[in-house]
Amino acid sequence: MTGTQFNVRENSSGGVEVTVLEGTVQVRPAAGGAAPTPLTIGEQAALGAEGMRNRMLSPDETQNVIAWRVGQAAFQDAPLAEALARFAPYHAGTITVSPEAAAINVGRALQSR
Repeated sequence: MTGTQFNVRENSSGGVEVTVLEGTVQVRPAAGGAAPTPLTIGEQAALGAEGMRNRMLSPDETQNVIAWRVGQAAFQDAPLAEALARFAPYHAGTITVSPEAAAINVGRALQSR
């Protein structure tokens, strides 16, 4: 028996990210009729208006993707505007910041090993 675990998250630009935690998942963009692309453990596909982009995540990046499961949010060198957009669906208010502040990166950058 094969188990499959994956995470699906809408990103701030209205696209979707699919991250595979265990097993394999086949992903295909809605438009264009492209063949499905298989993803394996640690791979992430970002699907948006521009198509699909795949990348391999480090173990730290993968843990940050699923931080929500324990009530946390993790950011790695992400613009403040992106971080705020991730919280927007969870509250009724609106948080606004200046364009200068929105461009400031938050979270720790990953150290290369």
